[in-house]
Formats: sequence, structure tokens, C-alpha cells
Amino acid sequence: MDADLVAYLDQRFAEIRREITASAVSVTDTLRTEIAASAANVTDTLRTEIAASAASVTDTLRTEIAASAASVTDTLRAEIAASAASVTDTLRTEIAASAASVTDQSVAREDRLRSDISADTARHIGTMVEDLVSKIELVAEGVRTVDRRLDRFSNEVREEFQKVDRRLLRLHARVSGGRRRRPGR
Repeated sequence: MDADLVAYLDQRFAEIRREITASAVSVTDTLRTEIAASAANVTDTLRTEIAASAASVTDTLRTEIAASAASVTDTLRAEIAASAASVTDTLRTEIAASAASVTDQSVAREDRLRSDISADTARHIGTMVEDLVSKIELVAEGVRTVDRRLDRFSNEVREEFQKVDRRLLRLHARVSGGRRRRPGR
């Protein structure tokens, strides 16, 4: 071959190599920039979705706790009212029966009967109070249990956020660390 042609082809090959190298560097930089932007977008999206999910779960739990407490309160009020009405009716019936059966000579018996009724009433009310206290303690324990669950959920969400942040930091470090290195160097 002609020496001029060989020199010309060598020169053209060198120029094409330079152009390919410059193009590869440009494409690499563009890809790194796009990957970094995409990673930032994914991070923001994940944080938003996790925050929305945590808020939704918290609101749901609060609503359920409030509904449960209201239901228990209503049930207890209804039971107390029914029990009080029953006791009142029973006492009226017993007092009426005892008043009809009391004679003039049994004033002492009437006093004993009244004290017995008062003692029975006091025992019955004491039993009702103990029953109500135990029910209120159950409700309080339920509220404490839900509080603990809510705290555990909050801790789990916080841990998941930390894991995501660590992963994103590693990804960012890889992407950022890769910019410093040039291909072929």
C-alpha cells in the first residue's frame, strides 16, 4: 500500500479513537447523572409512601381504640343502669312486701329488716363496684396493650426508614464514587 494512504488511515483511526473515547466519557457522565437523579427520586417517593402508610396506620389504630373505648363505656353504663334499676325494683318490692307484713307489734323486727336490707344493698353495691372496677381495669389493660403495639409499630417503621436510608446512602456512594473513575484508567 501507499505510504500516504497508510499515514492517512492511521490518522483517521486515531481521530475515531479520540471521538469514541470522548463519546464514551460523555455517555458515562450522562448515565451517572441520570442514575443519581433517579435514586433521589426513588428515595423521596419511598419516604413519602412510608410516611403516608405510617400516618394511615396510626389514624386507624387511634380510631379503633376510640371506638373500642366508647363501646366499652356504653356497655358499662348500660349494665350499671340495668343493675341499678333491678336493685331498685327488687328493693321496692321487698320493702312493699315487708311493709304489708309488718304489724304493730313488730317494730323491732322492722328495724332489723331495714338493717338487713341496708346490709344486703351495701353488699350488692359493693359487688357491683368490684365488678365495675375489674371491667375498668380490663379496659385500661387493653388501652395499654394497644399503646405498646403502636410503640412497637413506630419503632419498626423507624428501623425500616433507617434501613432504606442506609441502602440509599450506599447506592449514592457507589454512584458518586463511580464518577471519579474514568474507563480505561
